[in-house]
Amino acid sequence: MDKSDTYKKGESEFFSKQGRYKNPFLMGSREFNDYERGFFQAQKGAPASLVDEWQKLATKNNETVNAVFANPQKSSSDAYRRRKG
Repeated sequence: MDKSDTYKKGESEFFSKQGRYKNPFLMGSREFNDYERGFFQAQKGAPASLVDEWQKLATKNNETVNAVFANPQKSSSDAYRRRKG
């Protein structure tokens, strides 16, 4: 399956916008879905260390990175361990 130009735009903007997700297309449109798919597939393939670094920089600047960490199960298990002590 070939990737659409909109999908590729989503992929590239994951990196250029450092995980800050803002879909420029009309919700429910094919372009919206392609962009979203490209963005989050790039996120899944990104090294966790890169996303962690973006999160640290955003926190330092009082911003939010909308990207979920590359390994969400690791994050949830870490949260569980912190609660248990």
